[in-house]
Amino acid sequence: MIAQDDSHSTPNNALVAKIDAVIKKILTVGKKNSDRFKLYVTGYGQLFNDEDPYCDTVTFARTANPDNDGKKHVMMTRELRRDFNAMVRVVNAAIKKAIGQNSGSSIVRFIDFDAALNGARFCEPGVKEPDQNNPNAAFFH
Repeated sequence: MIAQDDSHSTPNNALVAKIDAVIKKILTVGKKNSDRFKLYVTGYGQLFNDEDPYCDTVTFARTANPDNDGKKHVMMTRELRRDFNAMVRVVNAAIKKAIGQNSGSSIVRFIDFDAALNGARFCEPGVKEPDQNNPNAAFFH
């Protein structure tokens, strides 16, 4: 639904159109109310470090943590984490594309803070996940 194809690299045109429509509505109302109106649209941050192998054998299932309930749960493998991160990147690409369709307006800006999350994602090296008290995590469990 968010990507044009299974590669998760090209945003779905329908999603871009919906985001663009929302931006246009906001701009219309904002410009009516102030000649100094600016719109800052934030992107999403990738949730996971998808390189460290530690989380390959970790589940974030609530019923399995902190005490294992003995049931089979989805493990946060690198493949799964890479897929989640790819979805975040394609949503951000859709937002950027929609903003680009409004590029004639200098009042719309994309704020990409993803790089600032390096070292503060889930499954970072040295973190025994799921660690609900990790002071370095940028996200809540």
